[in-house]
Amino acid sequence: MNRDIKFRVWDVVNKRILDYSDIMTLPMWEVFPGTPEQRAYEVMQYTGLKDKNGKEIYEGDYIKAIRNHSGYKCEIKGIVKYECGSFYVEVKYPLQMEKVPMFELSEIFKLGNIYENPELLGN
Repeated sequence: MNRDIKFRVWDVVNKRILDYSDIMTLPMWEVFPGTPEQRAYEVMQYTGLKDKNGKEIYEGDYIKAIRNHSGYKCEIKGIVKYECGSFYVEVKYPLQMEKVPMFELSEIFKLGNIYENPELLGN
């Protein structure tokens, strides 16, 4: 299986997303310093997937999708995250949180991301 391995970053200081071509001009010691507290950039990896409108989906994106699980379909909304070698969507319910694997999703729509659209996160 081949997929594009790309990254984008959130520029903490200037409050903007930098895409792959912008990152390549930065010194790597600025992007990946010693500790998270020293970072001027938040790095997000491309999932290899695009939404229904052709927009690339990265970690930190807030999406809406149809979940196909055990023969049932339901709409979910959540944040794309990466852990233990795989991407998933963190869906928060009133009393719990669930990690939904990306392979269970169809009809994905990117609604925004956690940096530029914090209002999507609600409470």
